[in-house]
Amino acid sequence: METQDTKLRRLLDVDKSAKQLNNFFQASTHLMQVLARACGHDDLQKFNLNDLTTWKKDMAELSGVPFGGVGMMAPAPRVQQLETELALARRQIAEMEVAVKQWQLLETKDEHGKRGVVLESAKVLGVAGK
Repeated sequence: METQDTKLRRLLDVDKSAKQLNNFFQASTHLMQVLARACGHDDLQKFNLNDLTTWKKDMAELSGVPFGGVGMMAPAPRVQQLETELALARRQIAEMEVAVKQWQLLETKDEHGKRGVVLESAKVLGVAGK
């Protein structure tokens, strides 16, 4: 607090205010250390965006920060990325299953055309010559 008014300066107890400010900083630091441990960190410097959450739905919708309350959940960007990767992997598995079924169907054909047809399927699957 800064003022040119001497009456206001006399109202400020500098020593008491300094102790109160020191107590505030110590309590804040202690609380941050407790939160860091709760997030699995052993140092305040290890906090990151994945540790961030909000209890306000509007803030979650506007900022993309995960919502930590009950009800609507705004997925974190990492969760969205993992869901996208999982969907892609599931599509790839489904495509491989179709290719394997086609290969199995082709193997049941007569002996005369079997080898050439199976090799073509193996090329599609990327396993020819292995």
